[in-house]
Amino acid sequence: MNNNRKCHVKVLNDILGGSGVVAFGAELSRDGLCIQAIQKGGARLNLTFEGFLKGYCRELSWMEEGYRGVLSLYAQTGSLASLCAEDKLPNRYANVWRAYRAVKEKPVADRRINALMRKRTLGALEESGVTRYGLCRDLNLNKGNVYAYLAGDDSKVSRETARRIMEYAEERGAQEGTGRPVRMAG
Repeated sequence: MNNNRKCHVKVLNDILGGSGVVAFGAELSRDGLCIQAIQKGGARLNLTFEGFLKGYCRELSWMEEGYRGVLSLYAQTGSLASLCAEDKLPNRYANVWRAYRAVKEKPVADRRINALMRKRTLGALEESGVTRYGLCRDLNLNKGNVYAYLAGDDSKVSRETARRIMEYAEERGAQEGTGRPVRMAG
């Protein structure tokens, strides 16, 4: 289901939720938009486009009131970041803030995870005897980026590529590590 339809599904569920309707489906055909609401117990109701628009407008007017409330909170705190940090936002707005933060902080999180995978990868490469060149050749990866990543630049490969490298090294270490003599330190 695409995001627009999910949004409309949410709005319709919000609008119709108080009337005992638990779900609905919508289809666009040559004849127009057909929306079927499903009541508790499985009974189906046909909703006209006019009825949908009226409910949608009620939802939008409710959102205006909520928006004004958020503006009032914002005026009191003076900063959107502090408003969000204090958990004073209604869920609708807090969810948007959390989604924004997740996207904004993803590169930092990816680099942190890449660093952890790099440590495991280096250990597995050393144990397996697989060279960095062989790893790049077998996985068809850019040597410069992989060499830089293994040297400590965690931004040179994606999280997915770092995982592929680590899994390859660990797999090869498990295959070739059996029967190899164990090196003793000292």
